Amino acid sequence: MSDTIIIGFSRPPANQFPPPVFAWAIMAFESIVARKKVNFSHSYVRFHSDSYSRDLLYQASGLRVNFIGFPMFLSQEIVVHEFVIPVSAETKQAVIQFAIDNVGAPYALLNAFGIVAVKFMALFGKKIKNPVNQKGHFCSELTALTVKDFLDATKSKLSVDDVKRMMPIDDYNFLAANFGGGS
Repeated sequence: MSDTIIIGFSRPPANQFPPPVFAWAIMAFESIVARKKVNFSHSYVRFHSDSYSRDLLYQASGLRVNFIGFPMFLSQEIVVHEFVIPVSAETKQAVIQFAIDNVGAPYALLNAFGIVAVKFMALFGKKIKNPVNQKGHFCSELTALTVKDFLDATKSKLSVDDVKRMMPIDDYNFLAANFGGGS
C-alpha cells in the first residue's frame, strides 16, 4: 500500500472577517460535550492527485460539498490534526470516485442542528436518532461516510445512524481509536 487518504481537522483563524461564529459555536459545544477543550470545528478528506501534482481537499463547507486545493484551504483554515491512512490504489480510487459523485450536494446545515439535539440528549443519558434528515452533507458526516464505506479497518464499525450523529470530535475520536494519534 503506497497510497494514502488523509482525514483532517481544522478551524478558521481567530482574526477572520467576518468572524467565524458558527465555527466558534461548534468548538464551544463540542468542548462541553467532550468535557475537554476542542480546538477544531471542521473535518475534511485530503488526497494527492499524481496526474495533477496537487493535494485536493474534499469537504462540506459553505453552501455545498466541494473540492479545494490544499494551498487555498491553508489560506483560509488552520490545520489542527491529520490522520494519514495507508490505503490500496483501489480504495483511493473508490474514495475519489465517491467524492466526485457527491460534489455539489447541498451543505446540510439543519442536520448539524439535529446533531446538536442528539448530543444534548446524550448529556442526559438519552440516545436518539438525528431528528433532521436534510438532503446533503455536514462536514463530519461526509468524513464519517468516507471512513465507514471505504477504509477496510473501519467498514463494520460505524452504522448509518452513527454517521448521522457524528460531529468533528466524534470523527477524531473514532480515527484516534482505530488508527492512533494524528499529526
